[in-house]
Amino acid sequence: MYLKPLNDSSVPTGQPSAASAQVVGVAHTFVEVWEQVSAVLAELDVLLGFAELAANAPTPYVRPTMLPTDAGEIVLIGACALSP
Repeated sequence: MYLKPLNDSSVPTGQPSAASAQVVGVAHTFVEVWEQVSAVLAELDVLLGFAELAANAPTPYVRPTMLPTDAGEIVLIGACALSP
């Protein structure tokens, strides 16, 4: 048969070739870089999601006024209380 010799020659022998070992070694050096790229893209995804939400919200979002820690009790005006 014609395909039998081709199939037998492509079966791995258990020993990686020098070229495949070098490819794995080079790819291993980029793992940390791709992890950092992944973390940055995830953070950008979250920030852009918040930006899109703020831009398309039916009522505008505003940044809250930050009070000093000794300002006392915070009273929410116009907030609806959810009963447990």
